[in-house]
Amino acid sequence: MPRVERKVDISAPQEKIFKIIDEDRDYARWNIVVNEVTELGPGNYFFKTNVGDVTSTRIETNPPESLYATQEG
Repeated sequence: MPRVERKVDISAPQEKIFKIIDEDRDYARWNIVVNEVTELGPGNYFFKTNVGDVTSTRIETNPPESLYATQEG
């Protein structure tokens, strides 16, 4: 299965950034490709994006270190 990993330096505490990316419902506020978010169930979201529709399922969350999700679409 393909894996995507992205790293970027941000001048803010790790805990603050993790709180932002951990909230799937708010992705459209900061992710430039996400236009709309619909919660399908706990840890399961539908993203309407400008590059196609995506269903995301949260697999594991390890605050404030990492989060893992599968995405289809």
